[in-house]
Amino acid sequence: MSTVRPRALPATALEGPTQRLARPTCRSGPPEAALLRPTIRGLLRLGRVNQMSLAGTEMPWHQKRVDLAVMWDRQTLAVELKVDNWRRAVEQAYINRWYADESWVGLWHAYLTPAAVRAASDAGVGVLVVTRGTIYPLQSPSRPPRPNVGGDLSETLRARGVRVRDLLGEVRRRGLPALA
Repeated sequence: MSTVRPRALPATALEGPTQRLARPTCRSGPPEAALLRPTIRGLLRLGRVNQMSLAGTEMPWHQKRVDLAVMWDRQTLAVELKVDNWRRAVEQAYINRWYADESWVGLWHAYLTPAAVRAASDAGVGVLVVTRGTIYPLQSPSRPPRPNVGGDLSETLRARGVRVRDLLGEVRRRGLPALA
């Protein structure tokens, strides 16, 4: 009698039993855009930015877009927001290190795993745990490999002239879905 074997093990099969039980089995998290408001509010609460900091969402940089970019005191902070695809977020945040002074991944709390934190640490990016109302920094980013090369992104932020307060108002007006 032969046994049927799966073609590939899911990523959760490689984790310990407690992590596997804690993770949702299907994507039931909020849409990625809904992570924006608690992330901005959390950055304000942590004192990482202020209401007058320059900010932008979906900021173009070469052939990609940065989910959230903020400039304060001549420093550039980039955040890649993801609900469940932490591998993609870490990959994007790693690239962001080349032009941002700080590069972070913002991950929805229900999908955060020890493997995601290890991968972010290995890539030198910070981890923000996004909850319904705010964020919690879990791990700080390491220094960028090429500091002070923010050029294009900093210039784009200055040209747009959008402030954090304006961005929060825009997010509120857009009526993004509420977080569960």
